Amino acid sequence: MQEINNIKYFFITQFKKSLVLKVIGALLSLIAHIVPARILNLDYYSIYSYTLSLFFIFLLISKLGIDIATVKYVASLKNDLNQGKIKGYIKEAIRTIIFSSLSITIILLFLLFFFKNKLLFIYFNTFVIFVLIIPIVSIQDFLSGAFRGYSKIIYSELPESIIKPLLFFVFLFIFIFFEFNLNSAHFALIFFLACFATLAISLITFYQVIFIKLKKIKTIKFYKLLKNSLPILFGSGLYLIIIQTDLVMLGLISEVKNVGLYAPAAKISSFIFFIVSIFTVFTSPLFSELYKSKNFNKLKKIIKMTTIYSSIIALVFLILIIFFGKFILSIYGYNFTSSYIAMLILSISYFFTTTTVAREFMIMSDLHNESAKIIFITLFFNIILNYILISQYGINGAAIATALSLFLMNVIMTIVVYKKTSINPTIFQ
Repeated sequence: MQEINNIKYFFITQFKKSLVLKVIGALLSLIAHIVPARILNLDYYSIYSYTLSLFFIFLLISKLGIDIATVKYVASLKNDLNQGKIKGYIKEAIRTIIFSSLSITIILLFLLFFFKNKLLFIYFNTFVIFVLIIPIVSIQDFLSGAFRGYSKIIYSELPESIIKPLLFFVFLFIFIFFEFNLNSAHFALIFFLACFATLAISLITFYQVIFIKLKKIKTIKFYKLLKNSLPILFGSGLYLIIIQTDLVMLGLISEVKNVGLYAPAAKISSFIFFIVSIFTVFTSPLFSELYKSKNFNKLKKIIKMTTIYSSIIALVFLILIIFFGKFILSIYGYNFTSSYIAMLILSISYFFTTTTVAREFMIMSDLHNESAKIIFITLFFNIILNYILISQYGINGAAIATALSLFLMNVIMTIVVYKKTSINPTIFQ
């Protein structure tokens, strides 16, 4: 009984820290997403949304899964005896992620300049700026992962959730003050400046809070970084690519303006997905820690609390979308209310994802290889579904394809986790 009370106390304490930052960050992120839609015309907003989706896909590839692997390994090695291993891991991870992100950036820039004559000028400028952001955000996400591994939630979430959106608004105000005729490239540049300033703040904080304590500790070299991180890339990175696939496929198969119309629906519905992250930001390191120590009873209790609380909050948000979804979309502009059905489909799908933590558990345990295989198959299935359904049903088809893919993936992952570990990762315990 005492252990249950301790778990509840820890859970509620960490939840409060994460909730405040995540909710404020979500509101700022939503405003930062609405502002371009209100300022830009539909064509420019569609270009901005489309290139932003491509940016996130290449960003995930450039990180090689190292940001998520950092949460897992720092959490499992953070006792005093393993500080040298953590230092070795951090140094190797930073070198690798810088090399990888710069390589991806150089390759993409070469391709962009090679095909420059075949791209619209505004497309070219916008995408070039987003490509230059890739190394900046890759390093930022790694630092965030290290803070999460040490259970320093405020340091992990504050830069991304609060500082970056606020800086985005500051730079936007400067551009408006000097009367720029804003287009998609200007917004990409504003995003670049916000990301760069945020990284500078995070690097200073990381050095003072974490690395200065490791400075005098002898480094124990960390081997096989990519062997450990690449399965996580496939298990976590490809999952996020699945979520972006509908926007990219819309741009390839249908008119680009459909990307602009669909983007708000995807953004608003993803707030249900964000609800899970309120909890997993502090439970994911625990999954790794408890699984490694074989404390399965405590692990099951943490899983149960995570799924119950996230599902309740997600249900409230889903009800709000059902009744006020069109009004929320109208804030972007009246034209965007046409994506209400797509938003509803995605929201219902994301709600069901909150009933299981199978994906997060597989990544943080020794099931990341199985997770990678399932997500790779899901991605392939998702691309085929998007191709078929977008041609027939447009933006609603894109939403249906994503919803079916996520449902299939979560069902398979839940079955695999239960068969491999006898742990039920769902709310139905």
